[in-house]
Amino acid sequence: MAQIRFVGVRKAFGDVVIVKNLDLEVADGEFVVLVGPSGCGKSTILRMIAGLESITAGDLYIGDRRVNDVAPKDRDIAMVFQSYALYPHLTVRENIGFGLAVRRTPSAEIAKKVDEVAARLGLSALLDRKPRQLSGGQRQRVAMGRAIVRRPKAFLFDEPLSNLDAKLRSDVRADLARLRRQLGTTTVYVTHDQVEAMTLADRVVVLEGGVAQQIGAPLDVYARPSNIFVAGFLGSPTMNFIPVKVDAGTLKLDDGRSLELSAPAATATLGVRPQSLLVGTDGIPFGEVEVDVVERLGAESFALCRGGKQPLTALVRGGHQVTPGKPAPLALAGDGIHFFDAQGLRIEARA
Repeated sequence: MAQIRFVGVRKAFGDVVIVKNLDLEVADGEFVVLVGPSGCGKSTILRMIAGLESITAGDLYIGDRRVNDVAPKDRDIAMVFQSYALYPHLTVRENIGFGLAVRRTPSAEIAKKVDEVAARLGLSALLDRKPRQLSGGQRQRVAMGRAIVRRPKAFLFDEPLSNLDAKLRSDVRADLARLRRQLGTTTVYVTHDQVEAMTLADRVVVLEGGVAQQIGAPLDVYARPSNIFVAGFLGSPTMNFIPVKVDAGTLKLDDGRSLELSAPAATATLGVRPQSLLVGTDGIPFGEVEVDVVERLGAESFALCRGGKQPLTALVRGGHQVTPGKPAPLALAGDGIHFFDAQGLRIEARA
């Protein structure tokens, strides 16, 4: 295993800057997830670690070794791709053991290691099949097995579950969680799926425009987003953002209470997660809205509402009757409420 360290790393294609001045340290044995919208630079960062993309400026270290100019084959990194990248003419056994065979590992040792990895991934009964005879989830397990069997210094995963349906994604995600506990290998994982980030990561790196907007433990980032972008990106349904007027740093609530904001301003943005904006009167009154649609998601239901010009999403508590096209009262719960200044940066509030 090894530490991975970015020091002022920049990546540009001509005049287009993809990654801007990245400083990031992935500790030995840590599982770090890069999340962000398409085009934010997360896959480019992964490819720089693997040596598949050059670095425009800055330094990249794997362990104590600067690897800017080290060939991919000499970095001792294993990468799992979104597309599986299996050899269609080889069996599962041959695909898993391919990297070892290229390194001229003795046949008996290859067979032993492949059997061990196959047993760990539930592939023992499939070792003589070809990739075309496998399901998507089984193919992804084979791709994972090919990476694991070499015992590299670090694993890189580039959206490995995005081609799977919801059930398979959940199953393979559980496999990954179990494997990371067993192996403890340094891992950098790219995804746009928040569930993967929240369930797998020791730390998440939220990227936007090639810049790390916030780095931290998943629940810390969710609970205390550093800016509006992070607040809106993490969490489902997405956070509600509502402009509010502030009087000398004080925000008056509808129930008569006041909140003191840490940054004096005439306006601020209130961010409230749908789980903390409730249909009903149980909480701080938040006015009346018209319900457009009710989304029933099994254990939870959410009302999509219109409050003036502002679309809002609110949680429907069990037993509360909501009728689309009809007005309904809203209330704020005590938690899940955030404030941001005119630049979109987090500001604190206290009663």
